[in-house]
Amino acid sequence: GTMTGSTYYPGRTGTWTITARLGSLTATAAVIVMRRDNIIGTVTKSDNITPIAGALIEVMREGTTTVAGSATTSSKGTYTISGLFAATYTVKASANEYVSQEKNSQVVSVDATTILNFALSVQTYGILTIISTPLSAAIYLDGTNTAAGTTPKTLSKIPCGTHTVKMSMTGYKDWYGTVSVVSEEAVYLQATFIPLPGIISGQIMQVDSTPIAD
Repeated sequence: GTMTGSTYYPGRTGTWTITARLGSLTATAAVIVMRRDNIIGTVTKSDNITPIAGALIEVMREGTTTVAGSATTSSKGTYTISGLFAATYTVKASANEYVSQEKNSQVVSVDATTILNFALSVQTYGILTIISTPLSAAIYLDGTNTAAGTTPKTLSKIPCGTHTVKMSMTGYKDWYGTVSVVSEEAVYLQATFIPLPGIISGQIMQVDSTPIAD
């Protein structure tokens, strides 16, 4: 390529030779240029027609949770994420009151624009009642560190789908399980705790209270 100013955009990926001259001095260097490319698309409701405005699109290198790029959709449901290196990504679309959706193994190619559309379903909810033996166990949903309450507990507006549940109580082994919440139905979860092994300590003595050695 030819550089006519201080900044030059070659327009495509490749190896370029740059020559700089100052009087009788000449310097030459080979530079590898990697273009960054785009993902564009539209987010709609499940009818594939009605756009969803304000949806969040996140792009992550596959196998990681590091966000390489993100965007929110326009009033027409469209989005553009620029500046992505050629690689394989996981792309996630999420919006308030809709079920999030992920698309894995999305390949962004060199010198190409990837088109990726999403159709999101409306989030539905159910009711989950949790009881335990004994009562007063702390409840943790989906790996959170904040307790949702203690048993017995009825939790309303739980997103439909499968959830992980952890319950804990002093003196007992933690309880782990999963539960499937169904739309507009009451689901019951029963947990029975197992006591932790106890320790018995003391001293063996003769009838005159003299300790007996090992």
